[in-house]
Amino acid sequence: MSFSATGLARSLRELDLVLSWLETGLIVCLFGALVVLGLGLLVADATGHFAPGTVRGLIGVVVTWLVMAGCARMTARGEHPAVRLAGVRRAGGRQEVIQVGVSMLCALACLGLAWAGWKFLVLDISLGSSSQAGVPSWAALIAVPVGFAVMTARFLAQAAGAVLKSGWPRSATG
Repeated sequence: MSFSATGLARSLRELDLVLSWLETGLIVCLFGALVVLGLGLLVADATGHFAPGTVRGLIGVVVTWLVMAGCARMTARGEHPAVRLAGVRRAGGRQEVIQVGVSMLCALACLGLAWAGWKFLVLDISLGSSSQAGVPSWAALIAVPVGFAVMTARFLAQAAGAVLKSGWPRSATG
């Protein structure tokens, strides 16, 4: 493996480590916020001091972000169904080609979904973002392009890692 490929592999591992810590921290914080909001909803229903609709709207935002962060984390750990498909052992040297191909196709699909989520977010904001009990819907909608962009980066990193690990494409002389 060349010096530049080794540096790229190290950079990808470091990026993966940083993203893993950030995703785990975000999931823990969001889950904690969900528990606090759930308790707040109980208090709101019991006392009537503030509108439970606002708390329900905030819960919707937190759940959306939690789902997208969880999907990104699943992608990183290789628990995504497409990644499991790529992990099936094949006879011969085609395993790396299949893994790279599946990762690239998944990255392309996630990139398309991130783009569509971004266009939907821009459309919602340009038309005047709707809200539920004072909680704007863009706060939840922004999770879709961000989450799919992170998944795209993860799949591209997995494909690059598989290419670097296998040494593919090999030179004609070696």
